[in-house]
Amino acid sequence: KRFFKKLFIIGIYAAVLSSSPLFAQLQVKSYVDKNIIENGDQFTLFVEISGKDSQKSGQPDLPDLSAFAAFLGSGSSRSVQIINGKMSVTKTLQYQYQAIKEGKFTINPVQVKAGGKTYSTGSINIEIVKSSGSTQRPQNRSRSNSSMISSKDLYLRVIPNKHKVYVNEPLVLTYKIYTRVDVTSFGFQKLPETTGFWVEDFTKNASRPVTKTEVINGVRYTVATIKEMALFPMSAGDKVLEPMVIVCSVRVKRRSNDIFDSFFDDPFGRQINKSIASKPLKISVKPLPQQQKPADFSGIVGNYVISASVDKNYVSTNEAVTFKFIVKGSGNLKTLPEPKIKFSDDFEVYPPKVTQNVSFTSGIVHGTKTFEYVLIPRKPGIKKLPAVKLSVFNPAKNKYELLSTKQIILNVKKSNKKFDSAAHTGLTKEEVMLVDKDIRFIKTECSRFYPAKPEPVFSNLWFLILMLFPVLSITTAVIYRRHADKMMTDQAYARNKRSSKMAKKRLADARKVMDEERGKEFYAEAGKALIGFVADKLNIPEAGLITKDVKEKLKKLGVSEKTINEYFECVNICDIKRFSPETSTHDEMKSFIKRAEDAIDLLNREI
Repeated sequence: KRFFKKLFIIGIYAAVLSSSPLFAQLQVKSYVDKNIIENGDQFTLFVEISGKDSQKSGQPDLPDLSAFAAFLGSGSSRSVQIINGKMSVTKTLQYQYQAIKEGKFTINPVQVKAGGKTYSTGSINIEIVKSSGSTQRPQNRSRSNSSMISSKDLYLRVIPNKHKVYVNEPLVLTYKIYTRVDVTSFGFQKLPETTGFWVEDFTKNASRPVTKTEVINGVRYTVATIKEMALFPMSAGDKVLEPMVIVCSVRVKRRSNDIFDSFFDDPFGRQINKSIASKPLKISVKPLPQQQKPADFSGIVGNYVISASVDKNYVSTNEAVTFKFIVKGSGNLKTLPEPKIKFSDDFEVYPPKVTQNVSFTSGIVHGTKTFEYVLIPRKPGIKKLPAVKLSVFNPAKNKYELLSTKQIILNVKKSNKKFDSAAHTGLTKEEVMLVDKDIRFIKTECSRFYPAKPEPVFSNLWFLILMLFPVLSITTAVIYRRHADKMMTDQAYARNKRSSKMAKKRLADARKVMDEERGKEFYAEAGKALIGFVADKLNIPEAGLITKDVKEKLKKLGVSEKTINEYFECVNICDIKRFSPETSTHDEMKSFIKRAEDAIDLLNREI
């Protein structure tokens, strides 16, 4: 009886301890960097998650602060502590806001979900006061270093080429830094959300932009263009582009009347970080007119010219002829679908090779797109290659245009060579590759047999397996423990290890919407799988991913040019199919998902 009584008391004691905060799996708290904020100034909301399951927690559910603050961007950091052999991980999330309304406000609790439970923080009271309108503030060492720089000395501006555009008409945005202080470097903290736009980034040498000087309202500024991009809206309506946020590293010198402060200060100054944001940009997107809209409208908007040509006009039967159809002009050429050309049945026509070159000059997006067909005439005579027609919308003229090439005459004479039937067996490329490989050689001799001999117990395979099992189990446990610790503390390692699993999951989501009516969703999910996989492998954010930089990083890791080109060809197909007016068949989507899987698998083997 005494034994069961002690056991009962110990059980109650353990239950009380496990429910105390000391034994809690997760602790969540929120706080701000300052409670009294001037209107127009920035403040930061911190969410700190600590405990054993901090890495397994989801994204915090933030309260709505839009009534008195504008969201600018976010960041995160992690810290690891080991006390008495026990590891503690703390994850801190930072959310930056800008005060927009005066008054006293309450930031409601932040909620975090983990392990099927919901954790809440306390509420925070803040006060937004009227801006003093002056950059001269009392000198004290506790103030924020970034407050030493006013918004008149350093700011970010977005300049659009126009405020009203048609659907699929290019909207060119130029982001510039205007500064009167010594900016040594900068980094992108938040890029504007571009959902609903086709994006072309033409930024050149973003890390070291070319600077010039401008005089604004009698004040001289150093100006640097840090990003140039073209947005092609895919739907009509009023759009608002969120601010871009960057962090500038500024070299400053502290001014003091104390001679000793000046003597011991760094003569080259010290570096401080300053976050700046552009203003939200309102854009009006006009729908394309429905009146006089051609039934075969290609969907592209801009100013174009087209041409068609062949490499030779006199050929023999069974001799290949190259037919080129070229579209040249300013606009979103990448979304131009393959033209529907009805060639004569006297020709054997192969799928076209498509090449495109898009560039940005003097604020205009222009380029060429070429469709190159291989035609093989089977019958002699005078053959006519049809004129190619293309319907476009010209925003400068505010009307639809029907572009057309001239008809091409081809003289085909009968060939004296015999028809090479071996090249036209009806086999596909995949079937031809299997020739001589589908039947294995049959061995005509059997292996040599030897008489069985009794073996000692210690030479028995099962005996050796049982002896090695404990050692292998301990080794495996140690390796797994190190792997689990690294997964919690090393973000790059964790993303790399989970990359294949996440890519397979996203491709599985794409398969669920593999339907002709949901083609855009299918290619959107497939695109997420491709972009997410390479971003996880290289430990870079998916947002704002620049293809040129990624290709350079892959080349440095030893990935072949062929593998890189195939991978990003799949990415380009996803982008084009998402915004193309044409629908894809189930077979095309099935073929593409196999191609995407092969591209991911090949890249995974070479990294």
